[in-house]
Amino acid sequence: MEAMLTKVELAMADTWERLDLIEQGMEKGIKDLKEHIQDLREGMLDAKELDNFLWHMERYFKAIALTDEATKVRTATFYLTDTTTLWWHRRFADMEKSICTIETWDEFKREIKRQFYPDDVAYLARKNMRLLKHTCSIRDYVKEFSSLMLEIPNMIEEEFLFNFMDNLQGWAK
Repeated sequence: MEAMLTKVELAMADTWERLDLIEQGMEKGIKDLKEHIQDLREGMLDAKELDNFLWHMERYFKAIALTDEATKVRTATFYLTDTTTLWWHRRFADMEKSICTIETWDEFKREIKRQFYPDDVAYLARKNMRLLKHTCSIRDYVKEFSSLMLEIPNMIEEEFLFNFMDNLQGWAK
């Protein structure tokens, strides 16, 4: 009986430890989400910020085990501000008039990207990559180059390497 009690106590301690880890992960996810919401409030809605906002919302949905598509859409709309709120207000009015439907998370992502995601993100990133020159620290150059890389999904590795090396100052090659 005492051995069983010891096993139960160990199992409970392990469960509490795991619960603490889950709570810490959720707190981190919520903190990240709040930072991206603040960026939206400050009008910093560019392609990267929109992608990050949507990605953090998806992480939040997983953390709270949210699977219902309509609830995901409703939850995400609570975090919209300024221009995005006006956009959603207009889309919501269209849905009430049966002009359109946004019932799933994928539909919501498609519609918000259609409105706020520049059509030529990859083109502009390629152009900026071509114009980028190593005139600052290597660290800053790598950071800027890496940021541009993330916006070009279809560029092959050899092209990235060529652009990176070609734009370095001679002494750094």
